[in-house]
This record gives sequence, C-alpha cells and structure tokens, in this order.
Amino acid sequence: MDLWVDNARWHKGERVRKFLLKNRNLHIHYLPPYHPELNYQESLWRTMRYEETTNVYFETLFDLEVSVFKRSQRWKPQKIISLCKLI
Repeated sequence: MDLWVDNARWHKGERVRKFLLKNRNLHIHYLPPYHPELNYQESLWRTMRYEETTNVYFETLFDLEVSVFKRSQRWKPQKIISLCKLI
C-alpha cells in the first residue's frame, strides 16, 4: 500500500521509521516541497477561505468552525471534483 504525504516533520522521524519496519506493506512517498496541484486539499481550502471567510468577522473560533462546516456541506460533489482537477 502506498501513502503520499507532504514533508511535514511529523511524517518523518524515528517513530515513523519504526512503524514502517513493523508494517512493511506500507510505503510512504513524499510530495515535492511545494506543489499545491499535487495536494488537493490546498485548492479546497483556498476556495473555502475565499467563499466563507472573506470580509467576515467571527466572534469565536467555534463560529468559524460552524461556518466552514456548513459551507462544506453545501458543496456538491461535482464542485469538489472540479476543484481537485480530478476530471
């Protein structure tokens, strides 16, 4: 099984190496340093920020979380596919 991850430090290190030694069927591949087109959540998050947080003041972090969650629930699958450039 292949797993593609970014280069965050928590995706590397001794704990990860030990885990991979115990789980030899898992292979980690690292994405290049900055390629948002390979990291689909970058496109999703950029659009979400623009649509939901531009010129909006949130009283609390909870209000922001609720707002982002509600927006994500309104997105149709076709929009997500197009943002990720999967088709």
